[in-house]
Amino acid sequence: MYTISPFSLEVITCCPKVSQKKKVDVAGASLDFTCAVDMSRSLPKYLSFKWFKKVNGTYLEIPDEQTYRKSGDTSVLMIKNVQPTPPNGTLYKCQMDYRGKIRSDYSHLVVFSG
Repeated sequence: MYTISPFSLEVITCCPKVSQKKKVDVAGASLDFTCAVDMSRSLPKYLSFKWFKKVNGTYLEIPDEQTYRKSGDTSVLMIKNVQPTPPNGTLYKCQMDYRGKIRSDYSHLVVFSG
């Protein structure tokens, strides 16, 4: 869904999408989650991303050192040397903020011991 600003042809971007909604891997692997938004006719300078990991029912922000901005419309979460997760896995959240409009998408990671 897009809204058009009455002052320009800018389209307010909406709704990030995380690629690979669920990843299953073995301990020790390194992996990435990619979060992207459609920036056609939007201004990348107003877009920011944050990543979160759900721990004990609370979303904790992931440090910037574990993420990078691949392009104006894409953010990547890098997880190195993953450790086994609880049986039901771990939930990650990509949150985008565009001019104060915040939207999120989620991905699920399950890691086995070997």
